[in-house]
Amino acid sequence: GAVQRTIDAGFDAGGMTVDTINAAALQEIGRPLALTPDFVRNCLDPQQSVWSRTTPGGTAPSEVPRMLAVLRTKLARDTGVVRQRASNLEIADSRLRNAVQAIAA
Repeated sequence: GAVQRTIDAGFDAGGMTVDTINAAALQEIGRPLALTPDFVRNCLDPQQSVWSRTTPGGTAPSEVPRMLAVLRTKLARDTGVVRQRASNLEIADSRLRNAVQAIAA
């Protein structure tokens, strides 16, 4: 409701206010919410939004390097597994060809 009110008033997300949110809350749940202008401003700030996502896999600058390190480790492991399997397939292919030649001879 708050988003629709903001759009109807001709604003983007930056135009959302505590008053807009509380008007929507009154209509939806019958009471205003205990939000401060600073809280709303922080919620709508893209940089703050990115920085606040500190859970595993989040976008916070503190989380991204950790996640990249984990993924690089997994990539190195998976690359090794793929190389080993490719080698095993080449060996199996060679053995199969030799067996077919022996039968055909």
